Order: sequence, then structure tokens, then C-alpha cells
Amino acid sequence: MQNLYLIGEATSHSLSPAMWHHAFEAGGLAEFWRYTGCPTRPAELPAAITSLRRPGTAGANITMPHKVAALAVADGRNEDADRAGATNWLSRHGGSLYAANTDVAAVRTLLAERGDDARSPWRVVLRGAGGAGRAAVAGPDGFHVADLVILDRCSTAAMGLAERARAWGLPGRVGDWPTLESVVREADLVINSAPFGMTDPSEPSPIPGSRFCGRPMLYDFVYASVPTALQRTATWAGVTVCDGLAHLESQAVATLPLLDLPESFAPLLRAGLTAAAGRTPCRWS
Repeated sequence: MQNLYLIGEATSHSLSPAMWHHAFEAGGLAEFWRYTGCPTRPAELPAAITSLRRPGTAGANITMPHKVAALAVADGRNEDADRAGATNWLSRHGGSLYAANTDVAAVRTLLAERGDDARSPWRVVLRGAGGAGRAAVAGPDGFHVADLVILDRCSTAAMGLAERARAWGLPGRVGDWPTLESVVREADLVINSAPFGMTDPSEPSPIPGSRFCGRPMLYDFVYASVPTALQRTATWAGVTVCDGLAHLESQAVATLPLLDLPESFAPLLRAGLTAAAGRTPCRWS
């Protein structure tokens, strides 16, 4: 049996176990593969990492708040994980763990789907400077970013990510929370990597619809059983939205080569996610 795990402080809301279980069942692999959520507090992370090194483990998704800490204890890393300074995937090879970042791959893939929009200079607003925010900044590699405003309630995290972005040649700068609405009005792309609406989709949108003005695209890492208030507000304002379900699907597909699973497995993941969520992903619509 090859075991996959989800390591995070809170995993009960995640659709990953159900998505992968459905895919393994549909692909006739349930006898050989299993995906299990493992709630893990920060103090428990070292023990969890040690357990991943044991035989029978193929890999593990890493979610908040462990994406930065898990990278630090990996034995190796790929370019995307190194660029982001965070990992959302650890693969076991022998007794060693190798870090990847399929969040970065997902952002890159989904933004490229914008076609002509992806070739235009973008003014980007990023809300959230944690592990997902790092992937959001690392993902647009090769895209023309004219301005990057980073907002986070932790100013230290925002300043650190802005500095990392500038080291990559991106014009990263820190914005103030009171200026969120005004910078959104001037943006071409708004990225939300903060967990807004994750546990309560009815939580009021942090951005009024009038500030979207039908202009920017919204890329939201968050998913729930129904679109969040932010996603609904953006849609009502005429904004093109890519939601967290689309991101989850894309990052899962990016994991397939790391597991030596064929690309033909991707539709099974998509079907599994749709079944688990009870709705289809919103992929730039």
C-alpha cells in the first residue's frame, strides 16, 4: 500500500482526501493507494515529518501553517519550492524527503490560460503573505508584472515577501490595509491567498463590488461548499474569477508526475473533486 497524507493544523475542511479517494476508486487503484488527512499542530510537525520517512509513504501534501517549516527540514527541493521558499508537497525517496511546490505550478498554469491577458503588463494586488502568498508571487514567473502590492495583517510577512519578489525582479511593495479598496480599483489581477471565507462562506466580502469596477481578474486560493462572499461579489461586479477549487484541481494534477501516475489520471481527479465539492470549479468564468 502506497500512502499519501495531508499535513496541516486543520484538515477536516479539505476536499483532498475525498478527491484522491474517488480517483483511486475510479482508476482501480484503491487497493494500492490511500490518502489520509492528518491534523498536525506546529509542535507535532517534527514527529509527523519523521513518520513520512518510513516505508509505505509515497508523499504528503503540506498545508497551513507548515509550508515554510516543512521546506526547512526537507533533504532536497525543486526550483519552484526554492523560489517560493515554501513547500506544499513532500515526496519520499528511500528515507529522504524532497520538497516541491505544486501551488506554484498551478498558479503558473491557470494564469497562462488567460491567453492575451497573460501577455499584458499586470498591476497585481496580493492579499496574504503566507505560504500560499509565496506561491502566488512565485507563480507569475515569465509574466509581465508592472506593479505588485502585497497586503497582510502581519507587516513583517508582507515586507519579507516584497523583498523576495524584488530579488526575482518583480516590483514588490507593501500596501496598507486602509488602501486595499483603492489599490483594487487600479488592479488588473487580485489574488487572495488569505483564508477568508474558508470556514464561513457567508463572511462579508473584504472588497466591495464597487471597487472591482468589472475590471480586474480575481484568483482566489479559497474554496468552500459554495462560492465565498468575495467570489460572489466579484462575479456580480463582472469580474472573471478563478476559485480555489480550480486551484486545488490544478495543483493535484501537477502532483501526478511526482507520483509516477499517468496524465490520464487527471480527469479522475477532476471528477473526484466535483463529486466531493458538489459543484464544478470556477475556472476563469
